[in-house]
Amino acid sequence: MGAIFGLVDFGRPARRSPRKVIQYMATAHGRFQASRLQFYADGWIGMGALPARHEKAKTKRELFYSDDRLAVYFDGDILNRASLAAASRIPLDDSRSMPDPELIARCFEHRGPVLFEELDGIYRIVVWDFIDKKLYIANDRFALMPMFYYQEGDRVFFGSEIKFLLKGAETLPSLNIQAITDFLSFGSILNENTFFQGIRFIPREATLEIAEDSIKEVPYGVQLDFHQPADISHLDDACSAIRNAVMTGIRAYSGDQSADVFLSGGISSRFLAAAEKRLRGSVRTLTFGAEFSDEMEIAREAASILGSDHDTVVMTPERYLDTFQRAVWLSDGLLDGGAGGMLALMSGRSEGPGLYMYGLNVLNAPFYNAEFAYWRRRKRDVRFKTWLTERIFGKIYRADDEYLPAGSIIREEVNGPFADAETQLRSIAASTDLFDEHPGKALHYLQFVFRHGYRQAWLFHAMNHYAPVKAPFFTYAYLDTVLKMPESYLSRDHKLLRHLLLEFSPELLKVRWQNTMLPLNASQKEEYFWRILKFLNDHFRFYRGRPLENNPLVRQPVFDFQRALLENAAFQQAVRYLLFDLLPDELLNRYTVQKLFQYAIRYHLDVSEFLTRIMTITLWYQYFVLKHDPFDVMLLRRSGELQNVY
Repeated sequence: MGAIFGLVDFGRPARRSPRKVIQYMATAHGRFQASRLQFYADGWIGMGALPARHEKAKTKRELFYSDDRLAVYFDGDILNRASLAAASRIPLDDSRSMPDPELIARCFEHRGPVLFEELDGIYRIVVWDFIDKKLYIANDRFALMPMFYYQEGDRVFFGSEIKFLLKGAETLPSLNIQAITDFLSFGSILNENTFFQGIRFIPREATLEIAEDSIKEVPYGVQLDFHQPADISHLDDACSAIRNAVMTGIRAYSGDQSADVFLSGGISSRFLAAAEKRLRGSVRTLTFGAEFSDEMEIAREAASILGSDHDTVVMTPERYLDTFQRAVWLSDGLLDGGAGGMLALMSGRSEGPGLYMYGLNVLNAPFYNAEFAYWRRRKRDVRFKTWLTERIFGKIYRADDEYLPAGSIIREEVNGPFADAETQLRSIAASTDLFDEHPGKALHYLQFVFRHGYRQAWLFHAMNHYAPVKAPFFTYAYLDTVLKMPESYLSRDHKLLRHLLLEFSPELLKVRWQNTMLPLNASQKEEYFWRILKFLNDHFRFYRGRPLENNPLVRQPVFDFQRALLENAAFQQAVRYLLFDLLPDELLNRYTVQKLFQYAIRYHLDVSEFLTRIMTITLWYQYFVLKHDPFDVMLLRRSGELQNVY
């Protein structure tokens, strides 16, 4: 994907011409990229697009369109071109020959801003209206291709990367300490804010409208309805809807070109690979991980059954640290560097970039059948709503956690008091009415409200820096289909995907999957027995410190941070350097971080998520606050054997 950015200057004439500002911002993308900038300026409004390195063949016509009424920049994929053209009375034959920016311009002239609510796909769009003197900025309904904006005096910067906005601003915005606190607690930010005060996301299901005297976020008139009754009541109908949605997504994203599929230990990735093989007759798959990881072995087993041309990239400590730095830089610090392992595939492959597909199962509601009883008994208990919210975020840091006796990480004595994780959870849970919700639909709603999917968006955003990565599951029409299904289809037994795998490639049901490490065709009784034990362990620390013998739930991770920290002296030295030598003392409590680090080594217990979040904030602070160029800073120069190759 390319990058989109621009400037609106209310104080005309501009103190700095839009062209100079945008070309200056373009240098943030790379030292030699500014010459490939596509640019438009109309006095007080300027906007540009910079194609990513892999899109050398992408022409200006595919990115930009302008006529006497509109100027349009576009980046992404639209799935419903035919229906848009029909609604705007554009002949089908004409629409087929139109590049996306021209089609959007023609439809916008007919439909106006309501057009953005009718688009289906993953995209970013900027539209400048010459007549009304208004700028419209929109992204897909789930903001999986994020857009940011920042107002500084008379000027408004907008763009797909925060680093562009910082390059154009006169002064560095103030730090948003609450957002940083939330990131350390939850692994993501809970609202439309970022680590800088005043820099905001354009919200989901909304368009940013900038006029000569105003700037406002305009919500969509039609929002996703999480309370609608189930319209799909039969398994065959549900399977048909999912099958059609995924096949349509694959065709729309890859067209006639075959795509490699990221194969992992989950159900959705093997289903996507099976669907690609059914559509093309063959499939290429790839995966990454440490040699000892279970997901690497599961992927090999699935690839063997599919008969795919399978490739692997081994995740070593050196590659992990390199990927970590890339993830922080490419995601503006908003992605936990430890979660950016997929970047190892992009930078570790020898051949040129192709087209890749990655499946994330939106049916993935973390509710087991064993938990439904908890819901029914406790759903009118206010405390349960907080418990439910916790299910979305994985491991949450609390200063008073008896198993993490580290105290507060953020230095409140310097930065002032902030809402802790418990307060944030209760506040968010209290704002939602879940009493009449089924578990599956309630969780979809909570994930939507709490921006849980944004963690995946950062990963896509970072990977697209190197090569096109598509996700056929990620269209709002598909999720709208999911919302019309009954509760029983939204539970983690994955009834729908198992049924479709039985149709596509039944042998894949014999392969283990990462959630239980049991094969997909295991008996329900055995599977739920281990799920209940896992549930007790996750929520009530039932087996903490005394793992069960022969427990199939125990698996070797893609990269074992804890193991590398204990066994690899160079890795430990590099982590220590990131945690202490570069730690922003004015922001984080050095004593607390030191206790966490020593705790992780001494007791062999996994606090890697917290350590990687601290490391992420440290690198973000170096890159975006202190403005140390990642190309020049040798962050691992003290690590001995490990070298920074970014």
